[in-house]
Amino acid sequence: MNLTRKLTAALLFTSGLAAPVFADIETTTIKSNPITGSTETTTVRTTTVPSSVIPGTVTTSFVLPSTTTYFVIDPVTGNVIGNFDPSTGLTNTSLVRPGLVIISKDTGRVIAALDPSGRALELTVAPAFDPLVVSIDTRRANIDAMITDCLSRGVMDTAEANALRTELGRITTEEVTFKQNDNVLSYSEALQIALDLNQLQDRLKPFMPTTDITPLLGARMITSNGQIVVLDELDYRKAKLLQRIDDEYTAGRLSTQQVASLKEQMNTVSALQTKLTKKGTLSESARHKVSAKLDTVNTDLDRDVAIINDKRSKMGIKVN
Repeated sequence: MNLTRKLTAALLFTSGLAAPVFADIETTTIKSNPITGSTETTTVRTTTVPSSVIPGTVTTSFVLPSTTTYFVIDPVTGNVIGNFDPSTGLTNTSLVRPGLVIISKDTGRVIAALDPSGRALELTVAPAFDPLVVSIDTRRANIDAMITDCLSRGVMDTAEANALRTELGRITTEEVTFKQNDNVLSYSEALQIALDLNQLQDRLKPFMPTTDITPLLGARMITSNGQIVVLDELDYRKAKLLQRIDDEYTAGRLSTQQVASLKEQMNTVSALQTKLTKKGTLSESARHKVSAKLDTVNTDLDRDVAIINDKRSKMGIKVN
């Protein structure tokens, strides 16, 4: 990303100004030499920002297709703010506040941020709003402290602690890399770091079963195929269950056979959800059926972990 463009957008966003339209303009100058009769041509390319950008002006560098339905959410709370019209934006500007994002209703993909005028702003241009950046820094320190605490209480061994700290170090390096050119974290970068920290703290939960760890982002957000998406409740539950199965196996609390059985159950649940989906939607009764099946998988997962932990305990191996 162009450094000047990113910093200019950051200043406009944080000061309450609408994001500008950037344009590359070529200026050609032709000079004639009256003595020799020759001409000299000079071409200069400049990037311009409208000078008439004032609070409330509707200018944006990001246009969304009108063929898709969009809505605005608060990714921290998960609350839906309202529908988003690509042609008019979020017209009720009293609802606009830093951190809101625009989501495609069809795919759940996070498409854009919302600028102070209620219009779409590209995620890679929009600066991360301060409360999220502060939360990221605080949560990273908290996770490191939780790892130290688990290690000191003997519920986590050195290898497990080192694995978690290696991932924490990777996330820290990721943030440093994002900020190395301009020391500004874009919103898309901040969301990715927050999601990485969410996933890491999920790996801590088995070691701290009585501790309630609030996720940094509460809008059922995950990274899928390199894109940030917001899932509905059932799809989010499925994604988190699959993630937990993999994490428990990595931690040695599930056998290969148990993992295969649990994932086969998950495939069955997905097939049932597909069968019950009519014209792209699930009825309330259908959702209840799928949710009940996921409850069963979760119960079986807890049982399988308990079986392995019991075997480990009898062998004199520490369990969580």
